[in-house]
Amino acid sequence: MKDPLYGRIPYNLMIVRMSSLGDIIHTLPAYNALHEKFPETKLHWLIDEPYKDIVDNLDGVEAECLNRPEITHKLKTLEGFWMAIGLLIAFMKHLRKLKLVASIIFQPLLRTALLTRLSGSRVRLGFKRFAEAGWFFLTHRNKVSKKQHAIEQNMELIAPIGVDTKPKRIPIKISNANQKFVDNFLSDYKLTEKKFITICPSASKPYKQWTSKGYAELADQIAAEHNLTPVLACLGDEIGCVKDIVSHMKSKYIVAHNFNLQQLAALLKMSVYTVAPDTGPLHLAAAMGTPVVGIYGPTDPTIFGPYWDPNRVVVATLKCRKKCARKHKKSSEPCTCMKEIECHQVFASCNSIYDQINKDNSD
Repeated sequence: MKDPLYGRIPYNLMIVRMSSLGDIIHTLPAYNALHEKFPETKLHWLIDEPYKDIVDNLDGVEAECLNRPEITHKLKTLEGFWMAIGLLIAFMKHLRKLKLVASIIFQPLLRTALLTRLSGSRVRLGFKRFAEAGWFFLTHRNKVSKKQHAIEQNMELIAPIGVDTKPKRIPIKISNANQKFVDNFLSDYKLTEKKFITICPSASKPYKQWTSKGYAELADQIAAEHNLTPVLACLGDEIGCVKDIVSHMKSKYIVAHNFNLQQLAALLKMSVYTVAPDTGPLHLAAAMGTPVVGIYGPTDPTIFGPYWDPNRVVVATLKCRKKCARKHKKSSEPCTCMKEIECHQVFASCNSIYDQINKDNSD
């Protein structure tokens, strides 16, 4: 594929990845490659409002936030419908005022491609895929292999522009206020950095979660054998999952709830290691340089697993990936393959990564 920018340096450019948390984290290396290639270019990032903390404070980029949950809610009511339409029109007018030279769409959906088309962006580069007909609104389509990690897919998408396609780990920047919040939180429990591990048990789709009893048994074993305090972290309405876990626990624990994304990132960075299923906080921890243990069943760790070392991945031996994902897509509990993963399997990986951490610290 030829360079869609024809070798020119754009005076502004928009990155389009609105959600979800893990996918936005996987887009950060591509953002960095673009920023290094075009240091004088003004970068904009089209993103959903709940994830704005990830983009805030990144060098050379400005978040363009759409409060999609609010607009979606208003569209469902008769009295709010025209208000939602008005918000969308106002947002489109704002994007058009940016006079975008190019947009790179890392989210191959109809809504993202349509929003980018309505923004007036002259060049619209995206994946050559037929998902939700988003390809129809693109000016340039790059055929990228789906059999590689999501980070590598994003890097391959922008390869024709001439960027350095070797991914670099990009941690998000934490404001002083958010770092102080986490320091005070740990101080209240008489905890210090690297004296605890973080467990992020909830996933956006419940079928990707592990069992509550499994997490409880794992947390108790880590507390007993590694002498580390388990901190169970959750976002938003995920507290129910954590309450179920702690009801089965015997050891001392701490619950970190209602943190914003920068505060969660600070907590994860200060952890010895993090345990989680295929969920945004797992990838956030890896991006912050924290060792991670991922628990995988219906999703493929080759594509959606932790990318940065050190990491360990526990994969369900029950081969029901595609069938299980379809069957349990709307389920409120872990799928069959996740339920068959036992605590000793996960703890073996925790033990392995803990030994590596101690070895690296002693070298």
